[in-house]
Parts: sequence; structure tokens; C-alpha cells
Amino acid sequence: MMTIAEQWVQEGRQEGMEKGLEKGEAKAPPRQLQVKFGPPEPAVAARIAAADSAQVERWLERILTAQSPDELFG
Repeated sequence: MMTIAEQWVQEGRQEGMEKGLEKGEAKAPPRQLQVKFGPPEPAVAARIAAADSAQVERWLERILTAQSPDELFG
């Protein structure tokens, strides 16, 4: 059983990870898309911005093998 202090630390870590995603990982898919396929369309950029962390992680893995943006997001 966790103490209150341990719970606060755990919550702080989770919050930090989420903010790290917002600042770091969320920027990675658009940059990778641009390098691999050219500038993303506005709808694609909006889709990335609205994605949750699990979806962003899947895209970061898929971009390694995707041959097109449609394949990446499909």
C-alpha cells in the first residue's frame, strides 16, 4: 500500500510524462512525416495534434515502414 507522499510522487511522474509527450513526442510525427513524405496536409496535422499518447507511439513505430501517409494512418 502506497503512502500519500508516494501517491503524489507517482501522480507527478505521470503528469510529467504526459507533458513530455505534449512537448516532445507530439512534435515528432509531423517532423518525421515532413522528412519522409513532404509537408503534412492541415487535416493530418490536426489529426496528430488531437491524438492521445498511445496513438502517437503507434505512429512513431509505423513511420519506419510506411510507404505513404495513408499507410501510416490507415
